[in-house]
Amino acid sequence: MNQIDRTIFSDAIARLHRGTAEATPVLKQRSARTDEAATFPYDNIRTLHDAGLLAAGLSLERGGAGFGRGTSFTHFFDAVTSIARACSNTAQLYTVQTGALFTLELLADSALVDELAAAVRDDGATFCFTAAEPDERFTYDNKRTNLKSYAERLDDGRWRVKAEKAFATGSVGCTYALFQCATVTDDEGRPPESVLVLLPRSHEAVNVLDTWDGIGQRATSSGRLVVNESVIDGRWVAGNPASVPAAAIFAPLYQLGFAAILAGIGEAALDDTLHFVNHVQKPTNGYARAAEEPAIQAHVADIRIALSASRALINEAARSMDAFTRGEADIAEVLVAVYQAKVHASGSSIEAGSRLFQIGGARSATRRAAADRHWRNARTLTLHDSVDKQKGVVARHVLGVERPNVSTR
Repeated sequence: MNQIDRTIFSDAIARLHRGTAEATPVLKQRSARTDEAATFPYDNIRTLHDAGLLAAGLSLERGGAGFGRGTSFTHFFDAVTSIARACSNTAQLYTVQTGALFTLELLADSALVDELAAAVRDDGATFCFTAAEPDERFTYDNKRTNLKSYAERLDDGRWRVKAEKAFATGSVGCTYALFQCATVTDDEGRPPESVLVLLPRSHEAVNVLDTWDGIGQRATSSGRLVVNESVIDGRWVAGNPASVPAAAIFAPLYQLGFAAILAGIGEAALDDTLHFVNHVQKPTNGYARAAEEPAIQAHVADIRIALSASRALINEAARSMDAFTRGEADIAEVLVAVYQAKVHASGSSIEAGSRLFQIGGARSATRRAAADRHWRNARTLTLHDSVDKQKGVVARHVLGVERPNVSTR
């Protein structure tokens, strides 16, 4: 990389850091209210747009940060953790936005990507990206089968599509919906060949049902996306990820995004814990400050150490993703690193949310404090994909039973 290239990438990283620093205080101020409202946070998305963050998933040439194309993924996941520390609902929407743009730039028609990039930069266009379905099933290593959404290529180059998707994060407020469709009607219990279909939210076939009522991540609008059978222009079909070797990075991108959000939730819980200890907690008789009590110190140390370990594992996994994009690592190494980070961050975030109450006492358990959102958000997000199955992938690799390959989860 020459000096000019280094300068360009350094500028992109600096813009990302400035935008994150600008947006996070605003998001944090609204966080409890966002959780309580439990609706798509349009104002938070506008804040991300005003800070120049919505287009980050694009290449430098299209106004993005160029993650995985010269800019280290570590900067992206650092930003996600910081945003999640301020508002985890917004962070989840942000990872979907960034992942959709990264995916489309790799698979979709170049002219369409140019059009979408302009819509994001100029108007703050947003994306829902989903694969989950109401009746899907999974293989032992966590790959989807039994997809009923389908796409059929017609002789004239158009496509017939029909889809029903569950847990469609961001669907209520999206400008575009990106979703996976099988190209076979019977997958015989195996992961099917598939394509990605993109449609404007305003398309007559697209219907969004605001059905999400989770105990946590309540403002992610992860409802149901229904696409009535329709014939669409071929430009809206992004292609088969399995046919593009570089697309193997998609699952790690999303899974490590979840890990980064979980780490941010844990950091937010620790922030509130320290607030209670330093400003609310009444010290035990004999201590001038609650922070001097050995029991509290032990709890805080446990949380800080666990969260630091999660951060380290996330950074290690991000570097493995960088190595993959440079052709210096295979997908097995990436998946193992990512799943280790995801499993660890799942545990540390839930524990941080729980210890908050153990340390803060009854005063931390009031509705006014709204500290329960950290545990609820962590517990909900850890269920997004099976941590037990991800542990199994890691174990089989370590034991020499099986090397993992491309996954959708």
